[in-house]
Amino acid sequence: MPHSKRAFLVEDNPSLRESLIELLKSEASVAVIATAENEIDAINWLAVYSHRVSLVILDMYLTSGTGLSILRQMRDAGLTHPIVVFTNSSSQALRDACLRGGADAFFDKGSEQELFFSYVRGEVKTLAAAK
Repeated sequence: MPHSKRAFLVEDNPSLRESLIELLKSEASVAVIATAENEIDAINWLAVYSHRVSLVILDMYLTSGTGLSILRQMRDAGLTHPIVVFTNSSSQALRDACLRGGADAFFDKGSEQELFFSYVRGEVKTLAAAK
């Protein structure tokens, strides 16, 4: 099945990043075309190449910086891409801050993996229909 959408993934754990790339491909027909493991690299990539992706997936706590800061900078810059937060740090306060900051969805890596993939599959269908 061809990849319907292309994503940018921000995840600092190398093994998890590779697993997510494969799972997004097999479970949701999403091709991850670029990754970053810290805030500066993510912001720099998005500043130049954001037009190449239709979905951004963010972890929260990175080797340097945070997903919440990336989210805020994206929205402040006027980027309207769907942003999905997928993190192990899933306090209600953080969930609320991300959703208030412009995230389209927020999922816990430990307990909401199926919901995450279901959402991404749904998001892909919604975005494809909008084209």
